[in-house]
Amino acid sequence: MALDFSYQQTENHGQDVLTATVTITADGKVYNELDVAAGATVNYTGMAGLPANLKAYAILPSFGGTMTFHYASGADDVITAVANEPVAWNNKMQLAKHLVNANAIASVDFHNTDAADGTVKILVARDDTP
Repeated sequence: MALDFSYQQTENHGQDVLTATVTITADGKVYNELDVAAGATVNYTGMAGLPANLKAYAILPSFGGTMTFHYASGADDVITAVANEPVAWNNKMQLAKHLVNANAIASVDFHNTDAADGTVKILVARDDTP
């Protein structure tokens, strides 16, 4: 079953506004909200699978720290997490994914370096059909 995901981006400065919305179609999704205590690391396996199957993702931490993607083989991808700033990509962008390793994702570590507890919200659109 096809699932449609809408992504909207707005850029503005005073009265100058540019807004674009794209629709991404996939047949699977991942959504989760994880609690990550101050100074702690939470290991998450819900994004397991091949990066090539990702159609879009948005990860929004409420804390600063790191997101470390572990793979079945090869080097990890480490992304800096900035509080309340999303890490987002979709397959209609003219940009490469944040994920360099093409091997299967095994898990993701979310590490909170802030002094306060936080959460991370994850929304992924992907193809799950073999």
